[in-house]
Order: sequence, then structure tokens, then C-alpha cells
Amino acid sequence: MQNKIKNRYIEIANNDDNLLIFNKPWWLDLQDVNWKVIEIPYDNQKSILIPIFERRKFFFKYSVLPNLVHKICPIYIENKGAIENKFFDNLFLKTKEFLYFSITLFENLNLKNIYKKNNFEIVTSKSYFVNKKNKDYKNKFNSDVKRLINKSKSNRLLFKSINDVEYFIKKYNQNLTNSKKKNYFSNKQIKKVYEKLKQHKCGKIFGVFDEKNNLHSCALIAWDMNDVYLIFFSSNNALKKYGGSCFLIERLINFSQKINRNFDFEGGTIKSIGNFYMKFTTSFKELHQMDIYKYKFLKRLFNFYFKYWKF
Repeated sequence: MQNKIKNRYIEIANNDDNLLIFNKPWWLDLQDVNWKVIEIPYDNQKSILIPIFERRKFFFKYSVLPNLVHKICPIYIENKGAIENKFFDNLFLKTKEFLYFSITLFENLNLKNIYKKNNFEIVTSKSYFVNKKNKDYKNKFNSDVKRLINKSKSNRLLFKSINDVEYFIKKYNQNLTNSKKKNYFSNKQIKKVYEKLKQHKCGKIFGVFDEKNNLHSCALIAWDMNDVYLIFFSSNNALKKYGGSCFLIERLINFSQKINRNFDFEGGTIKSIGNFYMKFTTSFKELHQMDIYKYKFLKRLFNFYFKYWKF
């Protein structure tokens, strides 16, 4: 039965050019955990397909989105319709095997207006972006960003594409280590992402260099028909004062507009990250994280684990 549902999802997703890149089967195959598909009926013959990721930790089974799947767009079978209360009953039935089930949806399914059970909640989050129609986006930069971009230009920093993925991985790892930040991705996984993006012609690596060819900042981006996404981003802390990070982001936004896409920073919920992105734009998309706890008392326990452990 699972193969039939998954094959149906793959067929629909592969033939929908407007679907999020994170929904694409080839992107889901890049993750460090196998994915399945659940079909949730909500109105007579209508239903929704949603990919899920089954994991185990210690004594419990759970499903959360991997780090490289930032959000998911539900796929409707037939036409969209009004989501009714029985949607939740069917959803609980489909996820009852998990002690914890979580998914971030690009579309809220009008869930805010529907009765919520005690072990269910929706948390909204922000993903900052620059609209492709906003040609004066530079005017939205704050004074600090403008100053650093001007400084990067006075220091003759150069924005260039990077074709050597091994070089990018090396610098990405070095920057994270020097900044004392955790790297959640293996070298093999980053390389697989880049190779798939090249194959599908929907991704590139860019960097900002000085005249001595020192790399100040680098990023790997991916895009679909609507948006350019900031997937991997890092900077050399020792060269931060020269403004390479801000210059790189400004150039990436410019690139996204050249290919007629919105630029999505892919995040902003974490306060420090959100404060940084707000220096470039005040526009954001609202995402909806749907959490289901099999037992209400487990909520605090799971929150503790997700805060202090990498799942």
C-alpha cells in the first residue's frame, strides 16, 4: 500500500513545476533518513499527500523534517476543498504509531480555525524573503548593512561563482569551526546536494573574494520556479569587518531577481538569525509547524530532548 501511495506522490510531484524544491522526490532522496508518504482524507473523495520521515531515538519512534527539508507543501488529490474537523481524526490515525509527529507546512490548511485536541498544537514561524518585484530592495537595508557593502566595494571584493565543491566544503567547515558553530551536515551529503543541483540545473555556489583570492564568505543556493533558497552559508570571522557577508547576500538577491525569483533566507525563527535577516528585509512568509504528541505529558520531555540533542 505504501509503495502505491508513494508512487502516486512521485508521479504528481515530478509533473508539477510549481512545487517547492523541498517536495521534489529527488530532493527528499538526499536526506539522511528514508521518507514515506501518508494520504489523509478530508472530504469525501478528496485527500492530501504529505511526505514523512520515520526515525527512532532511544525507546520512541517519531517523525520530524530533516535539516535540508525546511518546509513542505501539501499535495491535494483532486481540487482543494475546505478542511473539516475529521481531517484531524484521520491525521491522528495515520500518525498514531509515532510518539511525536512534527511537520512544517508552507500552507496552513486553515488549521487555525479548527478545533484542536490537547495533544496537538500549531506554532507559527517566520522565513524572511525579498520579493522579486521589489526592485528597490537595497533601500530596505539598514544603515549597518549599507555601510559594510560600501566597505566591501572600497576594498574591491569580488563576487564569483565557485565550481569546486571540495573547496567550498573545506572552507564551509573551516568557517563553522572557527565560529564555534555546529555543522549538521557531512561532507558527503553536501557534495550529493551540489551534484543533484547541477544535474537538475537549479543551484550554484558563490563566494566573495579579495584581490589576494582570500575567501570572505560563501553560500550554496538552490531554486525552484518561484524562489531562490539560501541552503548553506558561512563567513570567515577574521575577515568579517570587510563586509563580505553583506556583499554576498546583496549579490545573491540580485542574482535571484535576474532569474525572476524571490530570495528566501530560509529561516528567522531563531532570534539572532532573525535579527540578522531583518537588516536586509522586513518581509517574511509565515510557516506553520504542526506538532502531534501521542501523550500530552510527553510534550515537555520531547521539548527537552529536541533542545539538547540532535535528532
